[in-house]
Amino acid sequence: MQESDQEHLESDALNAALKNVFGPLDDALLTDLSNQLEHIDVPGGSALFRQGDPGDSLYILLRGRLNVSLSDPETGVEKLVGVTAPGESVGEIGLLTGERRSATLWAARDSQLVRISQAAFDTLAQNNPQLLRGLA
Repeated sequence: MQESDQEHLESDALNAALKNVFGPLDDALLTDLSNQLEHIDVPGGSALFRQGDPGDSLYILLRGRLNVSLSDPETGVEKLVGVTAPGESVGEIGLLTGERRSATLWAARDSQLVRISQAAFDTLAQNNPQLLRGLA
């Protein structure tokens, strides 16, 4: 597969994931949203974020898998409570409310995500309220 074909497939996957998270988006808003995204690679075994961290952004998993775990406040032992698959988002509640992270997310294998900061989302949502409705 040529590099341009690979980039096109990745762009299509990203657009599909954005529409899955935010609902229907016109091309202009899809472009604006895409321009605000930061691409992040998380090596397998590494934490994306930890329970109690600031909830200041939303992530969409493009490739890989994330394990979701909760830490028992008394013992500190972590328990696996879920898995995030490609196309799914994490961090919506923190993005909308500013609350701290309620769980720890670990990359079960090398994973690729995109991140939108709270500031970038707030700016886009102010001019495009359908982003907020779609996320909610």
